[in-house]
Amino acid sequence: MLQMVIRIFIITLSFHAVLLAAAQQTGDPGVDFEFPTAPVIQDPRFAQKEEQLIEAIKLDPGNPDLKIQLARLYQLHRYYDRAIPILEKTIEEYPTNARAHFYLGQIMGSQQRDPDRSLQELREAIRLDPDCIEFRQELVSVYYRLQRFPPALAQLEEILR
Repeated sequence: MLQMVIRIFIITLSFHAVLLAAAQQTGDPGVDFEFPTAPVIQDPRFAQKEEQLIEAIKLDPGNPDLKIQLARLYQLHRYYDRAIPILEKTIEEYPTNARAHFYLGQIMGSQQRDPDRSLQELREAIRLDPDCIEFRQELVSVYYRLQRFPPALAQLEEILR
């Protein structure tokens, strides 16, 4: 059983490696971050979604889920320098929001911007929601990319429990 899980994980990591290679390019590098007031995504299909999220956040600025959705949209379109500050501000306002920690850790790990910060954010997400397998799988992926195999294996064993 463990061997099958490890094989599946290796296949998943291979897929992540392809995505990582594609993700090495960033979107808008930005300078000083200001919360967006107009869409920055060029694709009109997603610019409309971005605009809707920005408007929704203006109407409900205390809703962390809207901010996370916007950050996730930026992440998916490689506007990492837009996503990171939104997630950091969300974590500042809502430190127990596991998803915000998870997505920040995911960006930091996949972009290899700050592997230690990635591990810290992912561990915090797991501490806040220990039953979420997705968080643990991402932590395993980061450990694997960093060639820290014993902690990666320990997380895989934890997933099987």
